[in-house]
Amino acid sequence: MDIGDFSRELCGGTHITHGSLAGPVKIVGESSIGANLRRIEALTGYDALRRQSGERHLLTELSAILGVARPEEAPERLRQRLEALASARRELGRFHRIEVERTAARLAERAVRVDGDGPGEGWLVAARVDGDVPADLRTLAEAVLDRREGRPAVVVLASGDADRARLVAAVSADLYAAGVRARDILHEAGRTIGGGAGGRGAIANAGGPDGRHLDGALRTAGEAARVHLHKSIT
Repeated sequence: MDIGDFSRELCGGTHITHGSLAGPVKIVGESSIGANLRRIEALTGYDALRRQSGERHLLTELSAILGVARPEEAPERLRQRLEALASARRELGRFHRIEVERTAARLAERAVRVDGDGPGEGWLVAARVDGDVPADLRTLAEAVLDRREGRPAVVVLASGDADRARLVAAVSADLYAAGVRARDILHEAGRTIGGGAGGRGAIANAGGPDGRHLDGALRTAGEAARVHLHKSIT
């Protein structure tokens, strides 16, 4: 079927002798099926009218939700709402980063010195973080580790309740280069809370269902970190 001098139907549906017999046409899809060939999917007749009526109803409902008097005002109002939401998310992210830094600073103040066999000294933070944690433990551990001031360091953080326990260990780059792996620090602690440790390299995590033994697991991980620090510091 030809439509004027600009379109020719090859195949793909019920054939009619004239384009006007299709009645109203509502295009619902378009795709490529080969070089210089496009597939057009459309509804015709009453189906097209029903589709158009449904879309109009949807736009009217959206206008009511957005609080605009006329449907044509809906796109601009939606755009404004989305921009306001994006701005609020950016502001929330800024406050989130500030809170992470504050919490990391408080935890870093609890660092203890670990002496090595030589004149050097290490830096260890092993702490439980309960309540509203401002970030996942990995992010928080890395933020604490950033405050080590160039010293070999290990950070172990724990969080949980009676039914769930989590620990994270992060080691500084110099300790990692010396062969210290974060997973080794959490191996026994993970078993203490009924789970295990996972992760590779300078940061690892452990989890288990027995939060009642979280404090003991934290002490176990802290002692393991102290041993690794002592052996690695020269």
